[in-house]
Amino acid sequence: MISAFEKANRVKTPYKIKECKDMVIIKRCIQIDYSITERELNQ
Repeated sequence: MISAFEKANRVKTPYKIKECKDMVIIKRCIQIDYSITERELNQ
């Protein structure tokens, strides 16, 4: 299994992990990117 960070970095979203320096924002970015990745995988 790939990590949430890896998934997030593979998905093109407005939120990039590298730009998320605040821990709260990082968690939000992972949630957003992860959910988008899951949707793409389920298509």
